[in-house]
Amino acid sequence: MKDWNDFLPPDDDNDFDSNEEERIQKVQKVHRMMFIDDIERRRSQVVPLDPIEFYDLFGKPTEEDMLILTQCYLKDYMKEGIDIYDKWGLDWAFEFMKFNEEHEEYEICAIIRDVIKERPIQHLKDVIHENISS
Repeated sequence: MKDWNDFLPPDDDNDFDSNEEERIQKVQKVHRMMFIDDIERRRSQVVPLDPIEFYDLFGKPTEEDMLILTQCYLKDYMKEGIDIYDKWGLDWAFEFMKFNEEHEEYEICAIIRDVIKERPIQHLKDVIHENISS
């Protein structure tokens, strides 16, 4: 006759560690997917994480993540009323440019380059003007 201990998993600590790591990876994946979903759905909100924080929380973004985020960036670029520089910042723009350069999407790189070139100077002038007139 079987005892109830026969149905328990073995008390191997290494097995527990691997299960814990696997669980953590699954939780990180779910959180990463929720972050990307928020970016897609909440168009008017500022992106809450820069790329370094993204790497720290979720690990390196997958190719699919970067494709989705790049498309969100381009949709924001095309939409009027959204200040793409204030929403995404330069860090994400450089990440998207690097990613698209590796995938030989040079038209996208040119769009991002133009955003980077024109906006920071005007943005700095606006910030200086706001601080001086206050």
